[in-house]
Amino acid sequence: MNELEQKIAGLLGELVEPKLKWKVGELNLIREVKLTGKALYAKIELLTEDTPLLDEFRHQAAILVGPMGLDSFILDLEPALVGRVGLEGVSHVVMIGSGKGGVGKSTIAVNLAVLAARRGFRVGLLDADLHGPSLPILMGSHQKPQVLEGERLRPLDLHGVKCISIGSLVPPEKSLAWRGTLVSGTLLQLVHNTAWEELDLLFIDLPPGTGEVQLTLAQELKTDGIALISMPHELVLGDVRRAVSLYKEKHIPLIGLIENMSGFVCPDCGKTQQIFSGAQADLGDFPILAKIPLDLALAESANQGRPYI
Repeated sequence: MNELEQKIAGLLGELVEPKLKWKVGELNLIREVKLTGKALYAKIELLTEDTPLLDEFRHQAAILVGPMGLDSFILDLEPALVGRVGLEGVSHVVMIGSGKGGVGKSTIAVNLAVLAARRGFRVGLLDADLHGPSLPILMGSHQKPQVLEGERLRPLDLHGVKCISIGSLVPPEKSLAWRGTLVSGTLLQLVHNTAWEELDLLFIDLPPGTGEVQLTLAQELKTDGIALISMPHELVLGDVRRAVSLYKEKHIPLIGLIENMSGFVCPDCGKTQQIFSGAQADLGDFPILAKIPLDLALAESANQGRPYI
């Protein structure tokens, strides 16, 4: 685009995406702007296909460019192919989730990412917990990512893993009292406006539960599957079953379950003692991938901001 077309793109970028209620420029949804004489053509992708919303969007766009005195204005609106094409340059996307908080999900996600990187894979890690980001603490870095051309973010390179987290963009003491479209819009910006470059594997550390973040990613992003983190307690397993039900409904492949805090190994005698007894993970064909015992060294490494692996 030439300088004038860039200015027009900036003007159109102020339009609000009807579904996310977020500016299309900030969501990087403007695909083309071409001015030929007094004829303007623009192509914008939207996340909604609702006809009344599209008509209103066209109306607002026409109002914006009205003062330009154009002979013609063609606005080509196309559905955003977020969920159909995945992330450019990223070979595989795996989500790490849990039904209940406090089961060690983020700690395991960080260590899985670092382990994969040490085995020679090009790995990224996205902290998708906007209300309780853990990645800066677990990776021992509160650096801010560099802002590149086009307002894209360069992920931090931590322990061989390309990392991005809302916790690296806001002060540690600041609470994010967000909900609804503000959560989903910010999440999609982190996913699509991060310069991941070429990755073999992108891990996404989800918040606990089955809320806005999980639904947004299930609907908008092509993923290879999800692994759930649990612990042997019925209070936790009940929420795991609900999470399994959601991901089956959304056709997200279920990779398996990692059972954390699966007993305590006595350092003196070597015997394993079950701390949470009586609850077994009966999840049908959802396999248990691993059982991780309580380990003081793992907890200390997390507190010190370094991976245990």
